[in-house]
Amino acid sequence: MKIQFTTLHNGSRTCAMIGPVLGRKPVLALLMRLHLAAALVLAVFGAHASAVLTSLYSFTGTNAGGYPSAGLVQGSDGNFYGTTERGGTYGYGTVFPGGYGTVFRISTNGALTSLYSFPGGNDGAFPVGTLVHGSDGNFYGTTEARGTNGYGTVFEISTNGALTSLYSFTGSNDGAFPWAGLVEGSDGNFYGTTEYGGTQPGIYGKGTVFKISTNGALTSLYSFTGGNDGGNPYAGLVQGSDGNFYGTTVGGGTNDYGTVFQISTNGALTSLYSFTGGDDGRWPYAGLAQGNDGSFYGTTEYGGQGGAGTVFRLTIVPEFQAVTLTNGSLSLTWSTEAGGKYQLQYNSDLSTSNWTNLGSPVTATGAMLNTTDFLTNGPQRFYRLVVLP
Repeated sequence: MKIQFTTLHNGSRTCAMIGPVLGRKPVLALLMRLHLAAALVLAVFGAHASAVLTSLYSFTGTNAGGYPSAGLVQGSDGNFYGTTERGGTYGYGTVFPGGYGTVFRISTNGALTSLYSFPGGNDGAFPVGTLVHGSDGNFYGTTEARGTNGYGTVFEISTNGALTSLYSFTGSNDGAFPWAGLVEGSDGNFYGTTEYGGTQPGIYGKGTVFKISTNGALTSLYSFTGGNDGGNPYAGLVQGSDGNFYGTTVGGGTNDYGTVFQISTNGALTSLYSFTGGDDGRWPYAGLAQGNDGSFYGTTEYGGQGGAGTVFRLTIVPEFQAVTLTNGSLSLTWSTEAGGKYQLQYNSDLSTSNWTNLGSPVTATGAMLNTTDFLTNGPQRFYRLVVLP
């Protein structure tokens, strides 16, 4: 596969990379149109845009918890569920809460209910990742520390606060210290990362990717080495439209500034991009989001032209393999991702953006996609394969 990396914003300056973005018009023309459109509607948007913020609840650091470091997720009951890193029933001290975190529920009008307070034992401590609402109606999350081995846990909690500790990390091949939350895969398992552990124990390891079932059966899918494959994944994963999972590491890579990687459900990992620490940024602490254009978007905390971080786009470009012309029948072969959706297009003049669909969209069933075009005595044709969401 080919990878296109575009820095969308770095530090204090905005820039664009002119290149073949699949599924989009030529970038230069698009930028010119966007610039003109912005000039026409900026005043209108400036006059009418507004945002209203309402503070629903203020944590005190006591029984209800304190210091929420993760986001919220809405349950099917309409309420929102989240975690606090500290505080809770087991807090102690008067200057700083020494509690081990809570799970809470809050309604849209600000009524908060503390569902569970971690005592810091076998159930874990410090739930810093965002909860995920499972298809079974329960919520799933991780704690950064404690558990039976001291390296963090995976837990399940119901809407009424019944918590089950599903797994305690051992600090070895299964990983240690899961900082991020989980994501539910299309297969019903939950996937996540640990920042440390793996082939090297504890804090000497470079982290892992794992999957876990709802009954607590954990499978270690990959252990990072800290080399070109990356190391220390701080953020969680996102499942792409092709069925694979995508994530970032804050260490490792060819320049030791972090990577973007792809991993299959059976643990086959591909390092897609290594940050250089220059204009593309360094140390992507946050995860990725897949846009409706099929590309992945993310941020780096540092680097870029202003030194204060970047926003980037990563596009996976299907690679052209072969073409065969026999008696007016043109056979085109491309490398693809199984499960990915593609549209073949042609154009007779590359100076225009008049690309025409050739046939209907096709969902790839394997690593190759073959399409045939029947040619007449018309003008020459150029082809491209568009990745669809």
